[in-house]
Amino acid sequence: MPSEVFGFGCRCGVPYRYYVIELDGISRSAASSAAYIKALGVCEPTSSVVNSISKQLSRRVHGVRGRRAKEEKSTFIAGQQCGFEKVDLVLVLDTSGSVFRVFENQREIALSILDEIPLGAYSDAVQVSVTRFAANADVILPFLKGRALSEIKDAVKEVKFTGQNTRIASAVQIALDEMERAKRPDARQIFVLISDGHGQEYWNIVQATGKRLQETKAELFAVSASQDYNEAELLIYVGDQSRVFVGPKYKGRDCWQ
Repeated sequence: MPSEVFGFGCRCGVPYRYYVIELDGISRSAASSAAYIKALGVCEPTSSVVNSISKQLSRRVHGVRGRRAKEEKSTFIAGQQCGFEKVDLVLVLDTSGSVFRVFENQREIALSILDEIPLGAYSDAVQVSVTRFAANADVILPFLKGRALSEIKDAVKEVKFTGQNTRIASAVQIALDEMERAKRPDARQIFVLISDGHGQEYWNIVQATGKRLQETKAELFAVSASQDYNEAELLIYVGDQSRVFVGPKYKGRDCWQ
């Protein structure tokens, strides 16, 4: 079976070089030896072998082959260059009633993303903020450089399923406020929305929020642990099918199920 991944990769060493790599039909050993995949991130691959692997990749939406992007400017290309050595990572986690069957999977996805980042990167290269939401949203972990991985993971583990309505736009706005407050000029901002996209807000509010999010020029991704997801709303936030990923379980470096 071909393997698939949505992941931030890292070439080990100093400085860290981050990139997003998506594997489809590439063996674990080939990917690991070529890219030294250790993390989730965005930056330029530093190996010619990585470049040759990237040419073999076919874009997928976790088991559903991606359709051609309508707007090339927002298309995600595995291994794309970014030119940044630091990352401001925003995680937005849905705890509402619509995700009750997959909430635990979604939380595990967030934890797995954090585990894939090299431990040493948290001292300076990577800072993380976490927002949870249902009917209301709050930033449970604001950006702070040098925050320990254990502290970040503990905060995510404390996030519980709440039920209630799903107000995605409100959560995105709050997470964006935090990103704008604390983003670093020498870092790449990465925004990951972990939700099924079944928001319950007026469409004009959703559209305005999506416009604001895309205008930040951050790297945007939406991840749904459920096959029952609303692609239309997720696309308003992230801009292109190549940035939407669907699968109930993230399995380490190079596999979704």
